[in-house]
Amino acid sequence: MSRFSRKNFGNSHAYYVDGQKIPGVTSVIGVLDKPALVNWASETTARHAVENWPRLTGMSMIDRFEELKKARYAVNREATVRGKRIHALAEKLIKGESVSTDDQSLRAAAQVYADLLDTWSLEQVLSEASVVSYGYQYAGTLDGIFESPRLGRVIVDVKTGKRAYSEVALQLAAYRYCDDYLAEVEQRGPRGGRLPSTWEAQPMPQVDGAVVIHIERETEDSPAAAHLLPVAAGEREWSVFLWLNEIYREWIERTGFDHRKQPTYAPPIGAELHPEMSDTEIREALQ
Repeated sequence: MSRFSRKNFGNSHAYYVDGQKIPGVTSVIGVLDKPALVNWASETTARHAVENWPRLTGMSMIDRFEELKKARYAVNREATVRGKRIHALAEKLIKGESVSTDDQSLRAAAQVYADLLDTWSLEQVLSEASVVSYGYQYAGTLDGIFESPRLGRVIVDVKTGKRAYSEVALQLAAYRYCDDYLAEVEQRGPRGGRLPSTWEAQPMPQVDGAVVIHIERETEDSPAAAHLLPVAAGEREWSVFLWLNEIYREWIERTGFDHRKQPTYAPPIGAELHPEMSDTEIREALQ
């Protein structure tokens, strides 16, 4: 039985080693200050308010507040789903299968993605694989590992947003130096019928480098486009990620509200001191 597992919870998921929950790569990288993300969240909320103003004004104050509060999450989920659909459609195109979708921008994005893979003769080794580092106790799910005559074996992250940000180097380095990945193993019954698959840990493939495939959405002014971007994701970047991993464990797991029910939770600010407390109680509170 594998020490490592991934459990899905609706739109979310979590990783476990030996039954203990461990942080995901994106959660660890979330330690970084990201002013662009704050700006995006405020702009997304403001845009939603402007575009839906007539409908929002007819709602109660609390309903209006709740919708605006959740607006940026809905946009983020849409982008995530769109990225997965592009990947799935591109795989069909590569195999020569017919693709049917009413979303022409989605089809265009999938086509340029498939064309890029074909141009560089990129053959898929792994796709959507969950990976783990036992020694440093973190995990994540990579987009893919591909092989190409010109590029060698590369770990790939696919971005469908406006641009690829520098943090992707930390993300890919964290995946690259993991120990194992989960491989699906089909199970058959005594008469050959298919049973639910099991997932077994396999050694992480070694790679020669890392790249981002950035897919630009089709607009009125420009067609869809796919770009292959080299990424420095070696031991230097992995070292930075490991520093963030330490901060996450020593601070976020100790003080974060989401960790308040975990044994690691130990906020540094204690209960208020009062004059009527004994000297012993005060000294103990100050330790």
